Amino acid sequence: FKNSRFFTHTVKYSVRRKDGPFEIREYPALKVAKTAMKGEADTAFNRLFQFIQGANSVSEKIAMTTPVLMEGLGRETMCFIMPESNESQQALRPTEDSVLIDKRPGGTFAAYRYTGPMSIANEQSAFQKLGDWLRMNDCRAEGEPVAAYFDPPWMPETLRRNEIMVRIKMPQ
Repeated sequence: FKNSRFFTHTVKYSVRRKDGPFEIREYPALKVAKTAMKGEADTAFNRLFQFIQGANSVSEKIAMTTPVLMEGLGRETMCFIMPESNESQQALRPTEDSVLIDKRPGGTFAAYRYTGPMSIANEQSAFQKLGDWLRMNDCRAEGEPVAAYFDPPWMPETLRRNEIMVRIKMPQ
């Protein structure tokens, strides 16, 4: 359980509203390491994992954080969120060309929390539920959804914390 979410740094956010499994949150800007998935989650994860294990310009190990992000319903990109302690290290660069450092602007996001296996079908179903909730609450999604996974694959599926999130525009 050492590698479970209970012992891993999770990005901080503030909750503006909670409604069962739905939340409206404020996130700060985030620095991420990202790589294209090309339909291969294991390969993308391994590239990012090698980066945080020292395959970087300063050969430094970087703490694992949660969640691991998969951007878009087609899983175009996988991202590891850089821990806050690495924010000031401008010299830190991946040695692998397919891993890039990027910034995600902060903002207001809607999130839907669910359990179960990591799958595109579950992500699409969760996004449908989130979209229905947003329409009922006069909120508008802006941009592509992001799947967020907090647990390792060996965590029993019924105990996994998964989320689908999307940037939103709040009603005036």
